[in-house]
Amino acid sequence: MSTQIVQRDRKWRFTIGDAKTLDAIVFEAPYQMSFDVYKTSDNTKGNNSALVEITNIPKSIRDKLQTDYPFAILEIGYGNTSNLKPVFQGQVVSMSTRKSTTEVVTQFVMGSGYTDLNHQTIAQHVPAGKTVKDVFDELIAKFPNISRGVYNGTNLNSQLINGYSLSGTLKSCLDSISNSYKLEWRIDGDVLYVNDKSRGDTENFNTAFVISPSSGFIEIPYYVSGDVRRSIKDDAKQQGVQFVMLPNASVIAGSIIKLQGTEINGWFKVLSTRFSGTYRGGDWKQEIQCSAITKVDKQQKV
Repeated sequence: MSTQIVQRDRKWRFTIGDAKTLDAIVFEAPYQMSFDVYKTSDNTKGNNSALVEITNIPKSIRDKLQTDYPFAILEIGYGNTSNLKPVFQGQVVSMSTRKSTTEVVTQFVMGSGYTDLNHQTIAQHVPAGKTVKDVFDELIAKFPNISRGVYNGTNLNSQLINGYSLSGTLKSCLDSISNSYKLEWRIDGDVLYVNDKSRGDTENFNTAFVISPSSGFIEIPYYVSGDVRRSIKDDAKQQGVQFVMLPNASVIAGSIIKLQGTEINGWFKVLSTRFSGTYRGGDWKQEIQCSAITKVDKQQKV
């Protein structure tokens, strides 16, 4: 089922600049812009990324943007610019310009924490007696650009009987420890989040965003065959649900949401989310894939 959505007074802002000097250039209307942002709750399976295209940027400005891995933030919203919220913050991995009919389109491809995750190697042994949580803390202590977010889950409290050896890039180390202890990690806005694969980034279900027909559905939820990233024997595999809604930057991968007012109701964990749209053109939308999650009363944050 699809509901015709008329979206008015859309606002956006794209800020890009040198990470060392913090000098930045801001783009907004009347530039034409399109965006495609993808985030997943488990960065061991895929990285968070964004693609932004802006039309007819003067060459003099494009030349100023030719720096290595500049930082960038994409914000979108409705009404006043004070309502803008970031949907992606990271580094520009590549920038290219092409001719499209009579216009010049500049494309920015972005990644979360790209240079920190991929450009520095680690060789360290975490001693016996420490916990899995300590491993994550020691990892990000080496990267001042990344801060510690919420850690949630009992697996993080596991003690390292024989210690744990870290070797490789930050991404490979995060993947290794997460896969060993059935955890998932993600970097969103230069913040590291870690949780058990079967849980979300919090156990405070009272703060979950409630999504209903009156709060932004474009297409109502429907069942899918479950989290396709997991095998049928995986304890974390749950019934999958997909839907499309108006963009809401508060609904992020790894968060807990509540669906109500349709044939599908209950608590769900957001597995992945995709924001997309064009400034002058079709609707802005947010596509969400999620899985059922059991509400618990016990806090598991560590």
